[in-house]
Amino acid sequence: MADVRAVLVLGASGRTGAHVVDRALSRGHNVVALVRNPSRIAERVGLTVVEGTPANVDDLAAAIQGTDAVISALGNVRTSDIPWSRQVSPPQFMTGAMRNAVVAMKLAAVQRIVIVSALGVGDSLAAAPAYYRFTVQHTNLATTFADHTLVDREIRQADVDWTLLRPVLLTNSAKKKPVQVRYVPDKPAHMRISRREVAGFAVDALNDHGLIGRDPILSR
Repeated sequence: MADVRAVLVLGASGRTGAHVVDRALSRGHNVVALVRNPSRIAERVGLTVVEGTPANVDDLAAAIQGTDAVISALGNVRTSDIPWSRQVSPPQFMTGAMRNAVVAMKLAAVQRIVIVSALGVGDSLAAAPAYYRFTVQHTNLATTFADHTLVDREIRQADVDWTLLRPVLLTNSAKKKPVQVRYVPDKPAHMRISRREVAGFAVDALNDHGLIGRDPILSR
């Protein structure tokens, strides 16, 4: 796999995706951001903003041209971060977007994808503490995690070089702390990690061949 120089970021206007864009630019990557509302992203050197949605495979196919990899920081949006808040996105928004992303990757001969998922997705639910498992299974977060789990299942079956990141609870902290990496069945070191740290790990993972086909749990 050749080193990644240009990357398509999905979810670039979101809270984690914005940090992904910042980190990728700071690392010297050219970045393409596919967003519904381009006005939400400031113009910068090395950044190309494309209007569109990952729910449309044609938008993805156009945006991916000239890139070497994809980072997805997509989420399944609710009205707030409260676990019982109402769902806004379609129940399988992320699954549909990843199916489209794989199609677009094949058309453009792009092989590398890094997906920001979550602790509690797939077999990592067993590594989460009891209160976290309850929240994932018995609140409106269940829809989001079901969507993440479908993405997890399908991307493993796709013929691409994938990495699935499973961060613990995300914060907006600006503090820099070393990222702790664990794998199921090991439990995370802590239950908080900043979006900035996850974004940095996602960008660095692009050219880490040892993370291909891996699903690390990320904490601090």
